Amino acid sequence: MDEPFSALDVLTGETLRNEVTDLYTSKTSPVNSILMVTHSISEAVFMATRIVVLGAHPGTFAPCSTIRYPTPATSINLTS
Repeated sequence: MDEPFSALDVLTGETLRNEVTDLYTSKTSPVNSILMVTHSISEAVFMATRIVVLGAHPGTFAPCSTIRYPTPATSINLTS
């Protein structure tokens, strides 16, 4: 998904982020992985288990980061 929530108002974006996260974490869902492009670090941390950042040179990646918060993150556990 390429910036799927960027054009949405705050409340709609939050609702859809939660729905996608619920779909991904559901035990009955056939979804194994989701690749999402975003420019929002908070959105990436909220939704991801791993974050990959593109490097300065085309086609390169910065080191991958593993999220240490429970997935899905919440605003409560993001600040602690």
